[in-house]
Amino acid sequence: MKSRLRSLAAFISAVIASLILAAGGTAAHAEEAYPRLSVVSVDGREVSVTWDVGDADVVLTVEPSDGDGDAFDVPIDEGATSTTVTVPEYGLYWFTLFVSYSDSEPRRLDTQVVVPALSVESVDGLDVTVAWIAGGEAVRLDVRTESGGEHEYVWSELFDPGASGAVVTSATVTVPAPGVYQFVLWAYPPDGLSRTIVQTVDVPEPEIPVAPTPPPTPTPTPTPTPEAPAAAPVLSLSGDTAIAGGLLTVSATGFSPDEPIEIWLHSTPVRLFVGVADAAGGVSEAVTIPAGTSSGDHGIEVRGATTGSVYADLSIAGEEGSQATLPATGTDPSIVAGGAISAVLLIASGLGVLLVGRRRVAPERRHR
Repeated sequence: MKSRLRSLAAFISAVIASLILAAGGTAAHAEEAYPRLSVVSVDGREVSVTWDVGDADVVLTVEPSDGDGDAFDVPIDEGATSTTVTVPEYGLYWFTLFVSYSDSEPRRLDTQVVVPALSVESVDGLDVTVAWIAGGEAVRLDVRTESGGEHEYVWSELFDPGASGAVVTSATVTVPAPGVYQFVLWAYPPDGLSRTIVQTVDVPEPEIPVAPTPPPTPTPTPTPTPEAPAAAPVLSLSGDTAIAGGLLTVSATGFSPDEPIEIWLHSTPVRLFVGVADAAGGVSEAVTIPAGTSSGDHGIEVRGATTGSVYADLSIAGEEGSQATLPATGTDPSIVAGGAISAVLLIASGLGVLLVGRRRVAPERRHR
């Protein structure tokens, strides 16, 4: 009896042990059958993921969903079950985990991750335009102020492509007044992890337009009055005829003050005077006609160093004190003198005869 009981106990123990082993193997295969890759958080461009694949080798690859960027592998430490990846820019990415088991076929796990972004495009007066990247999923945009640690919401709107059918990626918000505002983007991607992005915007006081300063009115340049041309010099002589060796007064005007002046006799040039014009630009000088100057037509020149020359005609009659100054008749002077005396005597004789005749006639008249 006791031996049978011992045999039964041994059998039951063996069955229990077999069940335990069977259960362990089933659990292991179940773990291999249901590997998981999950997104833990998204902070800026840093994405934290975790996986549960049991005893297996893993390779993690990240690739932009739009195909514009290059895929890259993420280094994984042996035995690690999580990592944080910094993506190159905001947008939508595929995270792919390749799982290799020693006794089964490799597995591939994919999850799409939205790395949202919110940027301020422009501030025009009270109008603020923002744009975002949220993977085409629903977003809510709030605008709020902050004072004393409390928020006051001034604007809010939900953009849900599921309801509207349109994917909105930007909005223009008119804030009530100048000031500092927080634009808060709430993204709701399919992975179930909401993302919150905050951008602070300073809306300045509007600038008061300043009237442009008109350009200075140019001062008109006066048209210079043309100077009247300088009058030509004027020359006058004390006479049209001069005697060789005698004096001749030469007067001229129209020269510059203190201008060097020369007086010349022509036609054989002889300089008669060197000096300067007076303060009025005139000159008046008595010059001597050189002795021996031939009789006939000559000329006088008054020459200014800068103004130029002026001329006048002059006739030379002969040397002063010579009989050449009288007209030649061809009669000897002594004969002329004798003739004059004879004429006087004849006139006197005639007068005497006339007087005697009158006296004789008078007595006769008395006797009658």
